[in-house]
Amino acid sequence: MDQSKETQLSNESGKKTERAIRHGENNSNQPDSQLADNLLRLSHFFHTLVPPRSPEEELSLRQVEAIELIAANPNIGISGLAECLQLANSTVSELVNRLVQQGYLLRELNPDNRREIFLTLAPKGNQYIEHRGIVVERNLENMLSHFPKQRRLKFLSILSDLLDLIELAEEETPDDS
Repeated sequence: MDQSKETQLSNESGKKTERAIRHGENNSNQPDSQLADNLLRLSHFFHTLVPPRSPEEELSLRQVEAIELIAANPNIGISGLAECLQLANSTVSELVNRLVQQGYLLRELNPDNRREIFLTLAPKGNQYIEHRGIVVERNLENMLSHFPKQRRLKFLSILSDLLDLIELAEEETPDDS
């Protein structure tokens, strides 16, 4: 990105901030409310970032979350997935049934405990994760390229700090079991 474009973006951002302050949009409660609203918008954006290739491939946000959790936690069970998604076991069981029927997931018996079922990604689920990762990375790189390098680095630093806080909060949260 050339220097004039970086300067223009920086100036536009500063003007927006000045307007918000002048119009009283920057009261003490506003940043928290804006953060929550913006995080929800980002969540929705990331969900819609990878459009389905066909109507049959359209997945709900919870289905995408389930696929991503199973990819990150191979051999997780229904109860573990329900805990991660903060949903009832029966709700997650229905969600899993749909993903199995659609070909994204497989159920496998635990060889050490035949009463326990593991969830793993089917080839279609692995393809989905791979495709989603490529599309999300490409789109994020394109979007972030519009910001000056210093702002990108600052954003990444703040995001990293936020993720560290989330991990810390998760570690401090007592188990409900």
